[in-house]
Amino acid sequence: MDQVVMLLIALGGGALGATLGANYALILSSVAILTGTGVIASGAVGPGQQIIDTIALGPMFGPHVAFAGAVAAAAYAGKKRYRGVDGLKDIVSPLAGTGQISVWIIGAVFGGLGWLINYGLAQTGWFAAHTETVFLTVVISAIAVRFIFGDRSLFNRSLAQSLLSTRNKAGDEVYHWLPWQEKPRQFLVLGLAAGLIGGGVGALLPVYVPGLSGDTVKLVPFAFAALALIILNLGGRANMAPLTHHMMWPAALAGAVFYDVFAGGVTAGTAETWPLLGAVVVGAAGGVLGAALGEFFARLWNNRGTTHIDPALSSIWLSTLVVTSAGALAGCSFC
Repeated sequence: MDQVVMLLIALGGGALGATLGANYALILSSVAILTGTGVIASGAVGPGQQIIDTIALGPMFGPHVAFAGAVAAAAYAGKKRYRGVDGLKDIVSPLAGTGQISVWIIGAVFGGLGWLINYGLAQTGWFAAHTETVFLTVVISAIAVRFIFGDRSLFNRSLAQSLLSTRNKAGDEVYHWLPWQEKPRQFLVLGLAAGLIGGGVGALLPVYVPGLSGDTVKLVPFAFAALALIILNLGGRANMAPLTHHMMWPAALAGAVFYDVFAGGVTAGTAETWPLLGAVVVGAAGGVLGAALGEFFARLWNNRGTTHIDPALSSIWLSTLVVTSAGALAGCSFC
């Protein structure tokens, strides 16, 4: 019965996500994450975790529900050419402005579908424990959207052309995700900077805020970084904010995992210098990995695609799998 109730909530979450638009739905998820982790930090671990599980990453504002529902609704509305929608890939515009109930229903359907897919993935044992099924669900849902509302093609040119070129046949630079951070020297340096921050946060918070475990701490820098979408949504050259949430997540996770490995466990209130240094270095590598994967997925199936398959969330599920698997092999206590 509990699962039926969660599914019903997810239908509402998907519809609400559609009215808000995908980016705003992710922003609200981030606010809920910070609320939940704040409650955990205050000592109320159970209530804080419930906020995260039910609201932030659950059937209300979980990205697999609200964000995924909004992506599907935008593709549908763009295909129908409803007013206020900038094409099938519009993840910025709130779709309430279309005034079309059918758009919100599509959001509800894909919100419920997202909840069901994630529920299924969560039953996969080792795989579920070593990746982030919420974000993998977003990707699976978006691929379904491409085949239902888009051109039914994941790769609109050869794989080499997609990965190596941002130009069209006329030679114009037109295929971008975030053009100000798409070159290797840009995303690698940004990934390193975000990785140093995320790695430090991931290593230190479990020591000084015991309620924030190694598996939860990654949410904090991710949520703060995702709030940059507020600036990005304003549009224009003056609002070219860096997106680093896909860098912060694996960096913080790597910092937490490898501090645990290097220190042989976490002692509350006492950070050991050399394990901390090592964890921050590995966290920086995690940030670089997230940055590289983000641009890889952007070029692989988003930039040239007719519908949106989110590069950042594509990056997170895979980088999580890499980091947690490496941590498990290294002897992490919670991987």
